[in-house]
Amino acid sequence: MYITSSELLNFDKEKLRLFLDKKYKEGLYLDYKENLSGKSKEEQHREFLKDVTAFANANGGNILIGVKEPADNLSIEQQIIGLSDGENVAKDLERLSSNSIDPRISGLRIFAISLSDGKAVILVHIPSSLGRPHMVDYGKPRNFYIRHTESSNPMSTYEIRESVISSLTSEARAKIYMERMEEDAIKYFMGEDSMILMQAMPLIPLEQPWEINEEVRNIVKGHKRLSRYQLGLYSDDYPKLIIEGIQGRSASPDCITEVHRNGYIFASFLNTVRHRNESKGLYLDPVICNLYHAFCEICSELMKITNTDLPYILRCKYLGAYKTVFINAHRYGEDYSQPYPKDEIVWPDQIRQIGDDFMKIADVWGEQLYNAFNREKPE
Repeated sequence: MYITSSELLNFDKEKLRLFLDKKYKEGLYLDYKENLSGKSKEEQHREFLKDVTAFANANGGNILIGVKEPADNLSIEQQIIGLSDGENVAKDLERLSSNSIDPRISGLRIFAISLSDGKAVILVHIPSSLGRPHMVDYGKPRNFYIRHTESSNPMSTYEIRESVISSLTSEARAKIYMERMEEDAIKYFMGEDSMILMQAMPLIPLEQPWEINEEVRNIVKGHKRLSRYQLGLYSDDYPKLIIEGIQGRSASPDCITEVHRNGYIFASFLNTVRHRNESKGLYLDPVICNLYHAFCEICSELMKITNTDLPYILRCKYLGAYKTVFINAHRYGEDYSQPYPKDEIVWPDQIRQIGDDFMKIADVWGEQLYNAFNREKPE
């Protein structure tokens, strides 16, 4: 059983009991420990680091410390043992992980749930990592471990090599998918117009495909966003099912939003806005930054309702940008940029790590848009 970091961060005593009531057995994604293994503190630390890195070097997982593995003859009360001074132990383990794993594991979460007897259960969430393989850098020997079914074992040379390759190919696969979706957008949506295209793709495959349910439909429909953003990425009609997932579309402005079952998120905006002085051609203004915030809000909302917290790559392009001008209106009149000299504006790819706020990327995109037209974004 794999628990996402979003689910784990919402755990309390009651949710822990509900989880244990399902009697999930130990396996590739889950490990129970009555206490920290090892006679000395050094042995306990090394065993803990071994287990954490083993999960990270495989497919991620969760460790519950202070909890017995479920059994038919054990009640939930008998399962939950807890650790004395568990909250401080959790803080120590967090510091240990930060200092003794090379490279650090992005998105690692360690926290304690206080019990009524003064003890605490420690929950550890280890994401599948793009930075693998991770090495235990604590005393000697320094070593790599990987999770095999219910145990953590030293990695073979073959497993280390495959781990490096899989980390690289995960990003390559994500980029290939995004490039294919871009080609389709140009072919089917863009025509002779100019288009702003935004994409977000998980760098690690989802454990399970997203279900296209009513919550996802409402996010794609997006009418609530219209109260916050002038360009809110909404759908005029009820979003329709497509092979990959679901699609919404508005006519004015011409925007398309798609959510795919594999976690991919897409939005496009056709820019057909011409200045009243036809000689100035197409133009953009600061309102366009609403698009970035609306798109990143869609991403955030989808992460929440699907309990997804994976690293994402985000990409933004303005296709057909040639001769577009940027207009920034202020009390002294309108400030015109020089026409853009190239056919595309390509923003640098952004990586959203586990736990990061998508909205920060919207701010980066907005600032970079100003810079593309040799303007500084106002504070």
